[in-house]
Formats: sequence, structure tokens, C-alpha cells
Amino acid sequence: MKSGIIIFTAVLSALLCFSCVQNQSGAYPPSIRPSAIEARSLDKIDYSIAVDDVIQVFVWQNADISGDLIVRPDGKISMFLAGDIKAAGKTLTQIDDEITQRLAEYILAPQVTVAIKKFSGQPVIVLGEVGKPGVYKLTGTISLMQVLGEAGGLTRDSSKGNLLVIRGDVLDKPEVVMVDISEILAGNMRNDIVMYPNDIVYVSAKPIADVSRYIRDYVTPVLSTVMSVEILRRTSK
Repeated sequence: MKSGIIIFTAVLSALLCFSCVQNQSGAYPPSIRPSAIEARSLDKIDYSIAVDDVIQVFVWQNADISGDLIVRPDGKISMFLAGDIKAAGKTLTQIDDEITQRLAEYILAPQVTVAIKKFSGQPVIVLGEVGKPGVYKLTGTISLMQVLGEAGGLTRDSSKGNLLVIRGDVLDKPEVVMVDISEILAGNMRNDIVMYPNDIVYVSAKPIADVSRYIRDYVTPVLSTVMSVEILRRTSK
């Protein structure tokens, strides 16, 4: 097992006493018909680090060299003992590997955890049945359908009546908007809601019977492969 482990455990507590939530345009998206669901496993997000991102590095039993590192305009981060490391364009796994390798010259079997503490720009995270799940940066006013287009559109297995927009503090009663994409495709543009920084979009393959359980079991574990608790707790404005 590699010594650098990209793990962050984020546990949802007292999640989502769900009710139909009104979006800011005043439209109530259609409800999803309850049904049993066997959700497919989701891969972790292979986010590419960008300039001005803040990376949280934790080295077990070495708090003095752990800390937050900002990606400089030259794309590098600087860390005590590890020195300058090219970060922009690399994944967290790659950064973890490099930090671990460099620290191994000074520390026996270093245990490293790397996460994003702050994204540069205004991120929206798209997960589930889309062509390219990942983190996308907002520029100006962007609608839900535009974000889905950036994420490669819906897959063949997507259920167009089962899209969640998760907004606010993910760990403590976030606002959840349920959107029926088929309504938008039919011309009801009121459901094509405006995206806000830190929104999470999830496209399901099947109807979702228990929203809180689904977020706890399938959405949050994917988010926690990338983000620190500061990101998960950030409330969208």
C-alpha cells in the first residue's frame, strides 16, 4: 500500500429532512417518483489543480510541516522539507505521491493526506451520469443546462427525471432542488435554474427513494476524495 493516502472522511450527520425546495426563480421542480434504487459506485474526482487553489496537506505525526499551501502564479507550491513542487495541472494523487517521495528522505514512511481547502474561481461540481464528472469553474451567469453541457452531457443511462442540485452546507441540512431535465428539454425553461458557486449537481441513473441516504452513501464519499471539510461546509451565497 502506498504511504501517501488520498483519503478524507466526511460524515453526514442529521441529514436532510427532505421537503420540496423552491429555487430562487420561484419554480418548484417536479418531484421524483419514489422507487427502490441500486446505485452504481462512483469514481473519485480526478481534479486538476489550478493556480490560486489552496491545498491542505497533512502529514501524520508531523503537524509542524502540515498546513495550507496556495498554488502560486507560477503553478508551484512550497513546502518545508519537500521544497518547490509543480502543482498546477496535476491531480491530488500526483501531488500526494511527489510530497510523499520527497518527505521519505527525512521521515520514515510518511503518511500524507492531500485535499483541496479552497478552489480558485467559482466551482460547480457535477457527478453521476454525465460524460465528464468533475469540478467546473463558473464565469458569469451559467445555467444548469450549460453546466451539464460542459460536463459532456447526460449519459445513455441517465434518468432525466432524477437530477439533484445540492446547495449550501453539505454536512448540515443543505438545500436540495430536484429537477426534471425532460421538462427543460420539452421547453419549460423555468427549470433551467441558475448555478451558484459550490453547487453540486448529481444526475442519477434511477429514481431516488431516499435523498438523504443517497447523498450520504454515494455523493459525499466522492466529494471527500477531493475536498476538505472547509469546502464541504461552505455555504453558497
